[in-house]
Amino acid sequence: MELTFSTLNLGAALLGGLLSAGHCVGMCGGLIAACAMRHAQHQGHLPAWSPARVTPHLLYHGGRLLVYVCLGAIIGYLGSVADAASALAGARGLPQLLAGAAMLLMGLATLGWLPWNLERGFAADSRLGRLYARLMQQGSALSMLPLGMLTGLLPCGLHWAFQAQAAASGSALGGALIMSAFVLGTIPPLLLFALIAGWMSAHARQRLLQAAALLVMLMGGQLLIRGAGLAGWL
Repeated sequence: MELTFSTLNLGAALLGGLLSAGHCVGMCGGLIAACAMRHAQHQGHLPAWSPARVTPHLLYHGGRLLVYVCLGAIIGYLGSVADAASALAGARGLPQLLAGAAMLLMGLATLGWLPWNLERGFAADSRLGRLYARLMQQGSALSMLPLGMLTGLLPCGLHWAFQAQAAASGSALGGALIMSAFVLGTIPPLLLFALIAGWMSAHARQRLLQAAALLVMLMGGQLLIRGAGLAGWL
């Protein structure tokens, strides 16, 4: 099956991750900072960039990467199956059209232009929130790995938008690469935030979130154009 993604798509996913970092800080930055401060209590004599301080956060982001890549691979494979089925049914381009429409809707919802709460499940009193809190209270470096994996399962509109791009990639490999690029883009700013907590203002986070949402909508428009071409409408 021909892959429907390119280096440009991967670059856009990486940029989307970088722009989404402000949103990630707003959503779970408090928990990340709390973990950082918990570890810092036992490492007060160490500099911020020492391996002992950085390793727990690398484990955290490794857990995120693992979950996102697995989800991307699964969704990419399902997308390839849907693409083949639509071709057999004489409806070529339908998966791309659906994925593009989903990305546009996610972008609009992220901007607050649709009455959807895409992240309702992360409330502190929700099951996910309570499980996250219990893992955080353990305070060990190894507990950061399952914390990161759990974070990859939290409801997030931008995450879902890039999963739609993964579905349209045409293969499990394509989906995994799209999500890898997205997650890798979020890691440097989040790692910096964990080590220098509080560096980003709420206003700056909102501006980055808006930029990420616009990028998602541009990628969705690209998929709509591709789907329309495959369907013979262009």
